[in-house]
Parts: sequence; C-alpha cells; structure tokens
Amino acid sequence: MQDVTPFISVVIATYNRSAILPRCLDSLCNQTYPQERYEIVVINDGSGDNTEKILREYEKKAPCRFIWITQENHGRSFTRNVGIAKSNGEFVCFTDDDCIVEKNWIERLVRGFIDDSTGAVGGEVVSYQTATPVQQFIVDARILNQESFFKRNTLITGNAAYRKQVLNDIHGFDNFLIACEDLDISIRTQLSGFTLRYVPDAVVYHDHPATVKSLFFQQYRNGKGFVQLHRKYAKRYNLVLVTGVYGFQILVQFLRFPFALLSGLKSEKKKNVAFYPLFYALCESAMLFGIIRETVIGEKYNGEPIRSRVDFFAFMDRITIPLLWQRLKKRILKK
Repeated sequence: MQDVTPFISVVIATYNRSAILPRCLDSLCNQTYPQERYEIVVINDGSGDNTEKILREYEKKAPCRFIWITQENHGRSFTRNVGIAKSNGEFVCFTDDDCIVEKNWIERLVRGFIDDSTGAVGGEVVSYQTATPVQQFIVDARILNQESFFKRNTLITGNAAYRKQVLNDIHGFDNFLIACEDLDISIRTQLSGFTLRYVPDAVVYHDHPATVKSLFFQQYRNGKGFVQLHRKYAKRYNLVLVTGVYGFQILVQFLRFPFALLSGLKSEKKKNVAFYPLFYALCESAMLFGIIRETVIGEKYNGEPIRSRVDFFAFMDRITIPLLWQRLKKRILKK
C-alpha cells in the first residue's frame, strides 16, 4: 500500500431492492477507512420502488462523499460502467445491494494491492444467513466461494476492487454479455498484464438464493453466460460432448440420492445433506438448459471478440471431462 492513503470509490448498482439496500449502505458508512478518503457511488438502475427516497436520505447523512443517480434500466454491466465513470478513486471497490460489508472491508481490500502488478483484489463472500436448505447447500458446495473462483483465475465482483486505470484501459464491463461479466473482466485484467489477488480477511456477507427456483435460474443464467463467453473468446462448446458430460453427472447425482437419503434418515445432522444430490442435479440441469438454449437459439455475440493464445479453459472452466479432453489433445499434439 502506498504511503499516501489512496482515495477509494465504492460502486453499487441497485434495482428494486429498497427493502435491503439500507443494510448495505449502513455497512459502507461505518468503515474504518478514513471518511475523507472514500466515496460511495450508487447507480439506481430504473427501480420502481422507493429507492430514490432512501438515496436522498443517505446523501444527507453519509459520513463520506455520497454520489447517486437514477437512470433507465440497462442491466448490471452498463450500470456498473456508469458508476465507474462517476467515480473519482484510484481504486474502485464493488459490492452488491444485497450484501453487507465488514467495517474494515475497504481497508483490507486496498491493502491487497501490494505492488503495481496487482490489477484486482477479491475478498471472501460469506452467506448472510443459512435459513433454508438451499442456502446451506450453496455454502457447502462452495458455489459462491471467492477462493474457488480465484483458483480458476477469476473473481466475484460482489466483493472485489480494481485499479481505476485498469478499468479504463479495458473499457470496464462488457455490456454485450448477459451473464458472467465478472468472470470476463477478471480475464481481461490478466490479459492486459495484471494479476489477481485473494484476501480472505476482506469479508462481504451476501444473501444467497433461498429457494430451489432462485438457485435454478441463477445456474441457468450462468449456463447462458458461459456460452456467450466462449463466443467472445472465439471458443466453441461441443454441444454433444457437453450434453453427454452433464447428463452423466446428473445421472450420478440421482444414483447417489437413495444412499444420501438413507444416511440422512439415520442422522438428524445429515437431514438436509440427504437432498444435496438433488440440488447438485438441479444445478447441472439448469446449467445444461442454459447452455443448450444459448447455443441453439441464442443471439450472436455483438461485442468485440478477443482472440488470444491464452488457454481460455484454464481461466474459467471447472475440471470436467471436456477440459481434461482438451488438455489431453494438447499433450498428444505436442508429442
């Protein structure tokens, strides 16, 4: 960290979440970082509730600089880019309106920029509550675990900070992506020559999806986003192979279910765990539906494609049969 305390911008995109937005803003107003050295920038993406009323209240009582605007609904990437353009900080921190940050969050994220080669820093994402079996499953399966994403060279933007200059150089978030824009910006940060860092002590509490329906649509959207990312980076999904792999994984989970159910009946502690195979099958099915839908009838990627020699699969894909097959083919070709 530099000798002079850098000025920081915190950007939040919000849409129709006036009921929980104050939790997020309260946590941002209660930071250990010097009040005169950071600002909160909130972009209201055309909310139809009383979000504007709340923002006017915080404009008056926030201890730091507080900037907010309302725009027509344009989606998350566009809205974050507006926030970046309005920000004045050397570093831009991102969190979401359904999150609560620890009081030392800004301080610890900024401390992660240990040298000029660090382009982005991500902190841990912790479940705000595990009131439902679905929320506990998301925690146990590490679906929204920042460390897991970092091991695949990406960051969840709900708890991340980027150099403002890096964001300007790579032109911010991709407005043409319907999902997975946070993975994309992590990839482009590294392609521009910078590294990512993970700082687990910079903690954000997030409202994980609470129902089966919300979990399904989250994974369905990710499936569509993965296909668009592949198009952007000039890679193709082998739909037959991917369908076979996901189908096999779904079958395995259904075969596991009777054994997990018996284990859950014997132990009260494993009661919820008994349904985990079904939750895994749900996630795999949702991803597969999203992939098939976007591959077959999805729109063409209309942004600027990136053709790079970098191994795209190493950035974002899980260790699956398609990934292992790609690596095997490379080894065979080298020999």
